[in-house]
Amino acid sequence: ATGHKAANNMVSVNLYEEDVSTLVEDAMMCGMAGGVVTSVPLLHATPAAFVTHTNNRSNRDSLRRSFERVMPTFASGVCGGNYYPYPETLQSMRDGALSSQWTLLEQNENITAEEFYAGERFTSRDPDNGDHVLVCLGGDFSASGEDNLPFRGVDSSYSNRWCSEGEVLID
Repeated sequence: ATGHKAANNMVSVNLYEEDVSTLVEDAMMCGMAGGVVTSVPLLHATPAAFVTHTNNRSNRDSLRRSFERVMPTFASGVCGGNYYPYPETLQSMRDGALSSQWTLLEQNENITAEEFYAGERFTSRDPDNGDHVLVCLGGDFSASGEDNLPFRGVDSSYSNRWCSEGEVLID
């Protein structure tokens, strides 16, 4: 994610524990959108390497604070286990001070797949206007509570999707 050598358990810092820019940060510095999409918890080691900096990947507080500083344009992943932004940060993205900077899209039983992906809150976002989007899937935001998403889709294929009501949409 950075092109710099790091020691075991370090995330986007050099051997002197100094932050080094990630590909996502480099893109954003050049005026482009930058972010991460993952099927595992959002701040797990691999996705975190693109959107955080810490000298210990197990230090969840450091990962969470760093994510808030990096502020990627887009981040989508599992908000489960202990590797996702603070609950207070998510609440602020919903209706607090961060709600003017972030659009938080959360998987839940009351929203269909069509509303989730094609809804106004998602499609009206424009990174050129400084909009940031965080998508929380699975984990604490799903009925199953799973901390990893299936890699091929919820039915182990690359087609069809489960809606929150338990119906299958045939693609």
